[in-house]
Amino acid sequence: MRGFATLIGLLLAPLAYAAGPFDSLLKVVPATTNTLVLVDVPAIYDSPLAKTLKWSETYQQRFRAGVHTLPPDAQRVAIACATNMSNLRREWQLVLMDVRQVANAREVAARESGKVDEIAGRFAVLSPRDVYFTSVSERESAAWYPANRQLLAHWLRNVPVWQQRAEPMLGEQLKAAVARRGPKEQILVAFDLTDAFDRETIRAALDDSPAVLAAQPNVEALTKTLVSLRGVSLGVSVTDAIAGTIRVDFGLDPAPHRRVLKDLFLEALEDEGAAIGDLHAWNASFEGNAMILTGPLEPASLARLLALFEFPNETESTAVAPEAGEAKPNADLTRKYFAAVVACVDEVRRSKQKKDYLKTAAWHESYAGKIEKLSTRYVDREAVRFGTATAERLRAIAASMRGVAVDVNAIASGAYLYTYQPRRRGWFGPGWASVATNVPQKRGEIAKAVADGEKTRTQIWSQIENGIVQTRLELNAKFGKGFE
Repeated sequence: MRGFATLIGLLLAPLAYAAGPFDSLLKVVPATTNTLVLVDVPAIYDSPLAKTLKWSETYQQRFRAGVHTLPPDAQRVAIACATNMSNLRREWQLVLMDVRQVANAREVAARESGKVDEIAGRFAVLSPRDVYFTSVSERESAAWYPANRQLLAHWLRNVPVWQQRAEPMLGEQLKAAVARRGPKEQILVAFDLTDAFDRETIRAALDDSPAVLAAQPNVEALTKTLVSLRGVSLGVSVTDAIAGTIRVDFGLDPAPHRRVLKDLFLEALEDEGAAIGDLHAWNASFEGNAMILTGPLEPASLARLLALFEFPNETESTAVAPEAGEAKPNADLTRKYFAAVVACVDEVRRSKQKKDYLKTAAWHESYAGKIEKLSTRYVDREAVRFGTATAERLRAIAASMRGVAVDVNAIASGAYLYTYQPRRRGWFGPGWASVATNVPQKRGEIAKAVADGEKTRTQIWSQIENGIVQTRLELNAKFGKGFE
């Protein structure tokens, strides 16, 4: 589902809270959090698969290129969000990390071209990339996005009090998800969806659902079950392969709808452009008021899921900054920026080979967002223009996959306009979302529009590929070789 709030399985029954490896980070997570991600970085890198595929080395290379946002020395990571489930937008996002040593604020400010500030007795850096970087201890760094000084100040003032609490302030759904996290699960993604869905929206979605049409369930009973949805969580275990467990919790017993629930879940993901082809082969079982899906995940699928939660990172300390008095732009930083844009394109390009490619709009938007949030400090103007155009083209492809008619020439000139209109019918309720004015309202119209847009998407991909080649030639001519 678009943005990220439609990922994967959660829990209902309250469990006793027990302190765990993420305890110090979780204690300072705000009570209004409804989306939570936990990552045990060393445990992942210690897995046989990570060693075989050299994930640690690859990640460090991608981090230096600006593609990934978590610093390589991060040990445990907790990402907390307040997500508006009506439009799948993040109201705020907080990233907490155990690191070997928190970076010096003035060094961060210098690298970011940012501003050092003192907020609630803590040094913080306001980055021009709309994020605050700060810390809560000598080994725990924090980042708040989007940059909102008042919200950050309120949080920082409460941190010392919350750190003394016996347990985190998480809601019951997220607390249960953390408690159920298995000892071999290095990654947890959990959503509290209590009261997120209304009957009218669910019933409208069911009336337009191919899965419902095929299974012919008791729609009234199914509607009641779906409205009782409490949460969704995904637990990931990395050994010599990647295994996932999705848990979807309801307030009512979902077992009577076992013939249709898995297909509805996958349909909801695909309708929001977040298709994960691996899930079709997963096994479905029912336990109490939960549907549980289990199966393998490809590394690329896991990377796309986690990419939904990333946002601007601190510029890495090893980036080559210009010498004092050196004229802009800087060759090394321009190479880093160009490499990051190309790496993002490569990540998206891999999905073109999948049979569910037309249902991957969310992944295109996610990597467009990555490009838009790359640091452009001391980067050559031509490289920045290339990055901006590439991000816009990825968003145009995503729009086309959602049934929006896209003018290739308008995209090339930067004239394509998005306006605010009510969302089309779907699984997430009444609200406003940024969509194009000509978005179709019915599933059949959308499918036809998507099919008709195939030529346009091919042309836009050609523009992206030509942009890479042309920009590489221009930058090599300007700075010498090195833009590969």
